[in-house]
Amino acid sequence: MENDQADVIVIGAGIAGLSVAYEFAVCGQKVAVIDRGEIGSGMTARTTAHLSSICDDYFSQLIELRGREVARQFYQSQSAAIDRIEAIQESEA
Repeated sequence: MENDQADVIVIGAGIAGLSVAYEFAVCGQKVAVIDRGEIGSGMTARTTAHLSSICDDYFSQLIELRGREVARQFYQSQSAAIDRIEAIQESEA
């Protein structure tokens, strides 16, 4: 494999690394993913793997700590991630 070439190298084969690798690949990049262990065997193997647009604490606490704008951005980012995962699921099915 010493002669293989890649446009992008992603370190880590957990859900985050594989998600990044997927996005690069669908944009036409040749991607290599490397990890010291098995795919999905690190922190990803120990998460609850639930998708939610809510946070672990109440939004009222997030607003109190960081403000309404940060809480809104948090919600929107979580919602956008869920939408993206649904779009990938539909396109790859």
